[in-house]
Amino acid sequence: MITGIESIKSVFEKVIVDLDLQMKDLDTVAFTQWASEAIEHIGGLHRWCPYNMLKDRDNNDIIEVVANKVRLPQFVVKVDEVLYTDVLTEDFKLAERTRNNFSDAKSIKDPTVYDVRYIGGSNDVDFREQFAVALFLNKKNGYVKVKIQMLPVMEVNGEPELLVPTLASYKDAVYWYIVYKLAWRDVWRGKNKSSQQQYAAGMWNNQKQLAYGELMMPEFDEVQALANELSLGISYTGISKNKVWRDFYGKFADNFVLKGYYNG
Repeated sequence: MITGIESIKSVFEKVIVDLDLQMKDLDTVAFTQWASEAIEHIGGLHRWCPYNMLKDRDNNDIIEVVANKVRLPQFVVKVDEVLYTDVLTEDFKLAERTRNNFSDAKSIKDPTVYDVRYIGGSNDVDFREQFAVALFLNKKNGYVKVKIQMLPVMEVNGEPELLVPTLASYKDAVYWYIVYKLAWRDVWRGKNKSSQQQYAAGMWNNQKQLAYGELMMPEFDEVQALANELSLGISYTGISKNKVWRDFYGKFADNFVLKGYYNG
């Protein structure tokens, strides 16, 4: 179970210390991208990543469609629902889903989601642009309400910073994924043998399974709810969203980067 949420920075610092790297070797963009990949691979996001409505700069959940496109936050992992209208005077209706057929490795791969594509820029553009994604519709203009699931992020000094559960196994899993990717980079460049990469891959796989198991452990209130249901002969309805995360989110919601990246 989750006992708290903290910045990904502690994991980055552990990588630097353990691998005897210099701070100049801290590639924040790459580390953040790899960490987000690790979080998605671990899974169980419903335990601590809530669904939210996409908001604009004024905190409104009605987003304008410009040239068939709606910009999404860079750490979005799923588009759950899209409601569309041609004009604001009419009711919003469920937009048509489209199947993903994208070859880009950074595209959202779930075939049940809407048409979401990676549209990132080069290293010369703003940090947020480098992993930008957008929702594409078969409507050139109009308005949408979009429900999304994204990795929890806080904004620090104007840049997004990932959050992770305060679980040793979870942070270790993310750590080993980053180490694995660093080793892979050296192997690819011919600077290292594959033995280190294979060792890191094994550690990542072990810690990923352990992290998922601990993440899915029910909390006391969930166990109590299960016990109450069983005592009354009611079928168990499943574990709810993590209480620690609900409390944490409710307390610090104003600090989260949950807004989209705007068309204007």
